Amino acid sequence: MSRFEKTMWKRLDFVAMPLAVLYAGLTRLFYSRQKHWPRSRALMRNMGAYAGSYHYYMPGVRETDLYRDLDQPRTLLGIDLKREQQIERLKWFRFADEFAQFPKSAKTGTSYHLSSAFPPPDGEVLYTFIRHLKPKRIVEIGSGNSTLLMLAAIARNRKDDPNISCDLRCVEPFAHPWLENTGVRIERSRVERLGLEYFEDLEDGDFLFIDSSHVVRAQNDVVFLYLELLPRLKPGVFVHIHDIFSPRDYPREWLIENNRQWAEQYLMEAFLQFNPTYEVFLAVNDLAHAAPEAFYTACPMAKSMNWAKGGSFWLRRI
Repeated sequence: MSRFEKTMWKRLDFVAMPLAVLYAGLTRLFYSRQKHWPRSRALMRNMGAYAGSYHYYMPGVRETDLYRDLDQPRTLLGIDLKREQQIERLKWFRFADEFAQFPKSAKTGTSYHLSSAFPPPDGEVLYTFIRHLKPKRIVEIGSGNSTLLMLAAIARNRKDDPNISCDLRCVEPFAHPWLENTGVRIERSRVERLGLEYFEDLEDGDFLFIDSSHVVRAQNDVVFLYLELLPRLKPGVFVHIHDIFSPRDYPREWLIENNRQWAEQYLMEAFLQFNPTYEVFLAVNDLAHAAPEAFYTACPMAKSMNWAKGGSFWLRRI
């Protein structure tokens, strides 16, 4: 954003302040009376608007709700992060020269690029895992820049050995119309409506890549994934979950400034506690905090470009 644009947005912020006061008052009034105004409620929903309010029954987070630093690691009983094993797996990271060839920008839908849409170090880890583990199948839930990275890694595996194959299919109900041009099978359906049989062919060594809506809501994708799908996966399947900062909380910018009402990682933590059927395979953000020297040696692009510490969390079904 240019200096001029920043100045204009600051000025508009002052102009919008009276409107914000009016909006807040009307929203609180509507929220408390909406059951008496069904037509207005239906109209708002049809327009994509939602009347909410800060209340102990609501998921929004304010500064006054917090009692400790969001970046402070929490004690998660029953979850063994196995950091020593994670650090040992960093020896797999021998593809830095290949990853460094990806551009910083690219025409939409043509190539993976080093941007905020699935950036390093998450991209470095995903690329390495595909190159090293060579999965036969990958089901991606939530597609985009990561899809292009997977295709690139699969192509390099096939270049090394033409007998290697990997079936990549994607579930993306909302975004990126260019996905149809990649040659990948695309399901334009919500994952919770696909049915469990869609995932029955995932075997030992295959990948389930999850980049979900991140919110916990009745009958939505996150509830389906953690309460119905993950318990049914076959042993040996690797599971990637994006935007996970455990054992730390979500970033302050997301919760307070951007008002993201996400709760996926807390459901994931509850799922993993005292759960002997899953192991933590690689927790990118935690490892970047706990063993930065080893981690950034393995992921040099993340260090050289001064990216954040990542948010990919890898599990393995035991």
